[in-house]
Amino acid sequence: TPAGQTCCLHLHGIFPYMYVPMPGGESQGFVYRLATSLDKAINISMNQGNSGVQHVYRALEVSGRPMYGYHPRQHNFVKIFFYNPAMVKRAAELLAGGAVMNQVLQPHESHVPARLQFMMDYNLQGMNFIHLRHALFRCSLTCAISD
Repeated sequence: TPAGQTCCLHLHGIFPYMYVPMPGGESQGFVYRLATSLDKAINISMNQGNSGVQHVYRALEVSGRPMYGYHPRQHNFVKIFFYNPAMVKRAAELLAGGAVMNQVLQPHESHVPARLQFMMDYNLQGMNFIHLRHALFRCSLTCAISD
């Protein structure tokens, strides 16, 4: 804070994610089908097959170069965001095992912890200051000092 006090920061709207290569020749609705099939596969793996719980927050098509090997051009990927960081590993295992849409889909960046993803995405290093334009405090500084 401007007074030199440290504080705990709660960020909202940051979701863990992973990438899945887009299979060649897929139609326009592949991203939606992948997200709904992944939700269903996760529920089944948790013995809640009839549950309508949604684990995938959002899925969108992106392009980029794979990190491993030489690739002269961009490739299409599906970036899948999850509500719960604990579901990323489970989803990666289901995708790699062929349990989603009866296809083996190799997940990328599923091993990166959500906190580290956030720090990489926003170019933050450990123990650095974070400068915010807008912040809300749960109570005033005098309230925190008097407690």
